[in-house]
Amino acid sequence: MQPDTTHSGLDSRWPSSEPPPRAFAQGTGLVLQAVGAVLFFTTCCVCSLSGQWETVLSRGEILESQQDDQALNWSAADLIDRPGQAAMMLMAMFMTVGGLAMLAFGLGMQSEKRHSALGAVLTILAADGVLIVAAVGLWAGETHWLARLWHAAMMLTVLLLTPMTIVAYRQMRADPPPEDLYVVPEDFDIDAYKRQVRGTAPPTPQDVAARRKRLEAELDELDREEKNRQEGEATRHGG
Repeated sequence: MQPDTTHSGLDSRWPSSEPPPRAFAQGTGLVLQAVGAVLFFTTCCVCSLSGQWETVLSRGEILESQQDDQALNWSAADLIDRPGQAAMMLMAMFMTVGGLAMLAFGLGMQSEKRHSALGAVLTILAADGVLIVAAVGLWAGETHWLARLWHAAMMLTVLLLTPMTIVAYRQMRADPPPEDLYVVPEDFDIDAYKRQVRGTAPPTPQDVAARRKRLEAELDELDREEKNRQEGEATRHGG
């Protein structure tokens, strides 16, 4: 006959073998954080390579256009005649903001924030739409192969993240985290919580008595030092 350890407290000292109820959502949030950070930094740096897919006017061409009174500025309507440049501008603008959004919502999903999964799904779906529109511009206009390669890498990444975020959203919706997950009650014992995390037991009466004895000895030592200091000062003044 084996002993019953149900109420012995042993089950609370060891972690459960079952996975958390929203483990997939938390894992997806971690992936979104990594992808979002990479997208943000790479998109911020991609403008430095714009000379690879956009023609740079020489000094002579600029001087010639100024002599002929030709304006070098352009408007948003000119993007219709430049689908490749319009696609690059669309990706550079959205993927910078979209990378930050993925990073933020991924952190929320890992922390089990209630509406973070919905925000992640909307961000990924918006990224799908932007990349599809950008693909039309990149392949319809004259664009460098590096721009198309960058777009293909982002498109593949976002397409892989789409089903993951949808499954994570369904998991969070089916089993939402409690509303008071990060609410600390007024009578919360921080010392007991630290002992629970560290796996230490509360102090015994013997430990309390020994600590009190050490503190009393330290107080007595301080009192003696203070008394000796006062006597020394009185002797100097009296001499």
